[in-house]
Amino acid sequence: MIDIVSQEIICNHIVKPDDSSKVLDFNCQEGDFITILQLEPDQYIGVDFSQNINTSKKIYPDYKFLDSWIGKSFIKADIICASFYDGCFFDFQYLPNILFDNLEYQGVFFIIVNTHIGEDRLFDIQNKIREKNMSCDLWGLEYSMPKSEYKNFEQRFLVQNTMTLSGELDGCRYWIMSGKRKDTNVISLQKVKKEGV
Repeated sequence: MIDIVSQEIICNHIVKPDDSSKVLDFNCQEGDFITILQLEPDQYIGVDFSQNINTSKKIYPDYKFLDSWIGKSFIKADIICASFYDGCFFDFQYLPNILFDNLEYQGVFFIIVNTHIGEDRLFDIQNKIREKNMSCDLWGLEYSMPKSEYKNFEQRFLVQNTMTLSGELDGCRYWIMSGKRKDTNVISLQKVKKEGV
């Protein structure tokens, strides 16, 4: 689970949904993104195939949660967020298709993965996402620092946020993958339709 400083960093970097935004929280665990993004029930679908989904349903009884994802297209979401912390057995080969199948045109994603997957796997996932015509940037989160450097929340946030913004991928506990669905072919088709061709 991410700490309170990391939650604040996420709040500062993730695209804020507006009132009409649809959010798909994939591998939602205990529904942390409901609080982080301050989502209403009609904006949110959480998906998790672990026992965490039962806890989520109790904490957020008015929100929609699904306990299966295989072969499904859930919603066309404006934002897809996901958190893969310790002990996740998700097969990341599915991630590019899940993003592509469920993101609206110009939709954005924000994925947190544990660094135990390894840099080679991270870069492979990034390349596969880009092959689907989506941008994909990488950031670090929760860097190892001596506790003596953390006098208070503000100092911890300043140091950790500066490290995240640096783009440094070494020495952190999690990686963030963020990006957008670009769909140049969709743009071309829309332009053709508008021009009446």
